[in-house]
Amino acid sequence: MPYAELLPLAVKLLDIPETIIETAVAQELADKVLLPDSVSGQPGVFLAPLYDAEQSIAA
Repeated sequence: MPYAELLPLAVKLLDIPETIIETAVAQELADKVLLPDSVSGQPGVFLAPLYDAEQSIAA
């Protein structure tokens, strides 16, 4: 999901401050639960198992 869409959507759905979501996303990236990549030039984050599956299919 594009990062620019993820933050406002998560804030709205979870009703918590953006800073908490940013911290959580950073931790998930550090733990490799989420993986960074870009789609159509937009930076995004993806669940690691789904990203890996898609990459293996595309290869």
